[in-house]
Formats: sequence, structure tokens, C-alpha cells
Amino acid sequence: MRTPRLILAGLLASLAPTTLLAQTALPPGRVYVAREGGTTSIVIFGRISSETEGAFTAAAAANRGARVVLNSGGGSLTPALNLGRFIRENRLQTYVPDASGCFSACSLIWHAGTERHIGQGARIGFHAAYVAQQGGPGQVSSSGNAVIGAYLSRLGYNDGAIRLFTAAPPNQIVVVKPSQFEQNGVTVRQTAARLPPPPADAPATAGAPGSFAGIWVGQYQCGKDFVTARMSVREDGSSLMAKFDFGPSQGAPTAPRGSYRMRGSRQQNGAVELAPDGTPSLPQGARAVSMTGTVTGDTFAARISSDACSPVTLRRLR
Repeated sequence: MRTPRLILAGLLASLAPTTLLAQTALPPGRVYVAREGGTTSIVIFGRISSETEGAFTAAAAANRGARVVLNSGGGSLTPALNLGRFIRENRLQTYVPDASGCFSACSLIWHAGTERHIGQGARIGFHAAYVAQQGGPGQVSSSGNAVIGAYLSRLGYNDGAIRLFTAAPPNQIVVVKPSQFEQNGVTVRQTAARLPPPPADAPATAGAPGSFAGIWVGQYQCGKDFVTARMSVREDGSSLMAKFDFGPSQGAPTAPRGSYRMRGSRQQNGAVELAPDGTPSLPQGARAVSMTGTVTGDTFAARISSDACSPVTLRRLR
């Protein structure tokens, strides 16, 4: 019998493996430095791991005072806590850019900023720590939540805020609005900021230069479920044809599966527009949605035409 794993935002640092929400479904992690208009950003994208921690601390040492930009569905707890402590000790500011998401372990890093910024359409999500049960739903871990409580308390958060951040059950994510942060004593700044693109010397992406073609993966929230997404894209000039598949994640194992085809275009300014095309294969109560977003290197960040769904951020597979 496999030993249950303590996962999500409240792992004990002494336990292994230290895995957070749906780590196996997250896009690969990446850290890069971007410079735009005199502003230096260190970007943390995708799965958070020990490699993330090492790359970030090296980048921060070479770029003192840089802002920290986050776009991640989570990852491992220990690196997230270490990164958070480093950010607070060095008095760095944290940002979740426009139409981006920061969930689970990522939210712990964002909390550590001396100033915390939220972009337009950005979402920051939380849930309780839990122990994963093979073949069944996870069970909330009081000891895991205690670890999170101690960390947040040291950062200066009050009991009401800590309860809010650990209240959602294991198979859900609670997305906290800026007004809710303020109501619980957490000061945030609503700052419009796009996800900085990778530097020009970053590794080449799949497909032709500037192409949107390829396979894109990631996660997003629709309703109470945090689901995985996979999009296969073909490109013919400015015309796009895609197949979008969604389904359960480790944190939401009962989330429904569905798929539908999309057709759209890529504008001269780089914006991507996709709309449902043909007859979708969807579970009862679901509907196909349109997307409007931008491509930055291997990252596609888009808004979804449904108030029930968060923005989606996808990473191109190599």
C-alpha cells in the first residue's frame, strides 16, 4: 500500500514527497529575468520546485531589488516557503500580472512581498492542506494547515486572513478578490501589468519563429473545480485551428472531461482570438467558450468568455 502524501499549501517540510496541487499536470517550471522600460523583473512560471528556488536566488543575487512576477499553478512546498522567506528578507515586491494565475504554493510566495500587486483579470487562489488518499478524495490535514498558519503569521497576517486562505476543501480553490484581501487586513495594490516576455536569448520555442502552432498545457478554474487543459493548435498564415481538451486534476479528480474544436486568428499586434467551431463533446451543463489572449514566448495567457472561469495560462510543450 502506498503511503498517503500530504499535499497542497500546507506540507510539512520534514515530509517527503513535498507535492502541492496537481503538480504532475502543471507546465514545466521556468525562471527568467526580463527588462522593460527600466524595470527589471524576475519571472517565476509553471511548476515550483527546488530548481525554481536555485534559479531564482541566483537571479535575485545578480539583480538586486528586481520585482518578482508570478504565474504558476503551484508545486512543492519547501521551495515555495524558502522563496517566500527570501523575498521578505530582501524586501521585494510581488506581482501577479494581467490575466494570470497564482495558486496553491505560488500564493505563499506572493504573500511574502512587502507590496503585493494584482493585475487586471489576475486570480490568486488558496485551499486547505490535505493528505492525498489513493482512489479517493483527500482529507484535510490540521498539521499541514498549522505549518501554513505559522508561516503566514510570521509574515504578519492575522487569524482571519489565515482562516480564509485555508478554508477551501481539498478538491477546490477559493479565489480571493482584492476587496476580500482588504477586509481581512491584507493590503494589495491593483496594478495593470502584462507578463514580461522572456529575453531574446531564451531557448527556442517549438514551431516556427513567432508561430502559435504546437501543443499547449496548463490549468484554470471553472466554477469550484481546478481543471487541466490541453490545446493542440495548427496555424495557416494568420488563421488558427485548435482542439481544446479539459479534464480532472489531482486536486479535482471528479471534474468532468470535455473537448471541442476552435477556429480563430492571430492579429498583427500578436493578440490571439479563438471561438468554438463545430459540435462540441461536452458534459451536461458545460459549454464551449471563446478565448482572447496574447502569446509571450512559450506562454499563452487568455481571458475566457465566461464569468465562471478564471483566465487560463498555457505553456507550450517542447
